[in-house]
Amino acid sequence: MDTNTKVTAILEALKTDYPESRCALQYKKDYELMVAVRLSAQCTDARVNEVTPSLFAAYPTLEALAEQNLRFRTILRGAGAYDHYIPAAVSRIASKEEFVTAYTPYQAEISQGVLQSIFEFQTMICELTGLDAANASVYDGASAAAEAVAMCRERKRTRAVVSAAAHPDVISTIRTYSFGAGTEVAAAPAENGVTALWGPSGAGKTTLLRILMGLEVPDSGTLSGTDVRWSAVFQEDRLLPGLDAMENLRFVLGPDMDNDAAAAQLRALGLDPSPGQCVRSWSGGMRRRLALARALLAPADALALDEPFTGLDTENRQRAAACIAQAAERMPVLLVTHDPLDLSTLRARCIKL
Repeated sequence: MDTNTKVTAILEALKTDYPESRCALQYKKDYELMVAVRLSAQCTDARVNEVTPSLFAAYPTLEALAEQNLRFRTILRGAGAYDHYIPAAVSRIASKEEFVTAYTPYQAEISQGVLQSIFEFQTMICELTGLDAANASVYDGASAAAEAVAMCRERKRTRAVVSAAAHPDVISTIRTYSFGAGTEVAAAPAENGVTALWGPSGAGKTTLLRILMGLEVPDSGTLSGTDVRWSAVFQEDRLLPGLDAMENLRFVLGPDMDNDAAAAQLRALGLDPSPGQCVRSWSGGMRRRLALARALLAPADALALDEPFTGLDTENRQRAAACIAQAAERMPVLLVTHDPLDLSTLRARCIKL
C-alpha cells in the first residue's frame, strides 16, 4: 500500500468516526491552515481567526509570506507573534516562584516551573560548594556526567579528567559527547577508594572476600594480584571480652602501638579509651566500633570490611563512615554489604553479585 492510499484510508476512517467534526480555524489553502495552527499555540482559535484574514490578504502566496518571514509589526498583534516591547519588570516578576508552576518540561511555554526549580537547585549547590557553576541534568546518569564535562567548554577548557572508577558506559558516553566538541578526556587512575561487593544475603559476598584475602581457596580458577597485606572487620567482632578497649587494640597491634593515635581513633568512633572497662559489658554497637578501630589502626595495604555498620545507630554510623572514608584516601577499601545505603554513604564503586 503506497503513501497516498494509506492517507486516504486514514481520512476515511476519521470521517467515519467523527462525521460532525469541523476545524475551528478558518483557511482556504493548506499552507494557511499550517500557519493558523502554529499561531493557535500562542492564543485562542477565535483570536487567530481575527488576525489571519489580514495576514493572508497582505501575503496571498506562500512565497510572499516566506519572503516576509521576519516581523509582523501590527497584523499579528494579540496573537503572541509580533514585534513588541516588554518592560524589564515583566521578566523579573515572571521569574518569581509565586508565578510559575512545575509542569512537564517538554513544552517551553509551560515549563518555567521546572526550569525555575532546576535553576534554584543549581544556585544552592554553587553556594554550598563554592563552585563557579553547577549542572543539573534531567537525563540518565551517563548523560548527566557528559553534560558536566561539557561545562568545561564554558570555562574555556579543552581537557577533562574523569575518574577511572566510573562505570565504563559512563566514560564511553563522556568520550562520545566530547569527541565532536574537541574536548580531550583523560582517565585518572583510581587505586584507592571504596569498592563494594553488593548483593542479597547468600550471594557469596563473604566467600569472595575471604578468597581475595587468602583465607579460602576457590573451587576453580586462579587469582593474581592478591598478594597484599589485609586488615579486616569480619562479621564477628572477635574481641577479647575480658580486656578493655586499649588492651584489645594492644593485643593485636603489639607493644609498640601508638597509644595517642589509638586513643584518638577510639574517640573519633565515639568510644572512651579510659582503662578498666571490659568490653564484655559493652553493647553490640560499641564492640562493632572497637573492631573497626582495630582494623583502621593495623598496618595494612588494603582494608576489608564485612558489613561494618551492623548494630550502629545513625550517629555512630556517620562516625564510622567518616573514619572509613579517611582510610580510603590512603589505601583501597573492599566493602561487603547488602544495604544500598552503604554505597551512597561511602560513594563506593559497586560490584553487584
